[in-house]
Amino acid sequence: MARPRKDDRTQIRSERISLIVTPAILAGASTLAAIKGVSVNDFLATLIESIVKKNATVIEEFDEARRRASAAVRLDVDTDTD
Repeated sequence: MARPRKDDRTQIRSERISLIVTPAILAGASTLAAIKGVSVNDFLATLIESIVKKNATVIEEFDEARRRASAAVRLDVDTDTD
């Protein structure tokens, strides 16, 4: 049976990351995923999503601070030599 299509295209998982873990961590994650009845990918993606949501305010504050700092950077070069 095919997965149902998502109406909200922004919710489609399309980005990939590489993750190196110890064999014990992978075994534990695999076991937990099996207990929950999901793939290891879905299990880990759900954990990451939860952490990002819980820290949304901090992420927004950091992004705003980065934008302000970027805007304050001066790239003009003073060519006057006295």
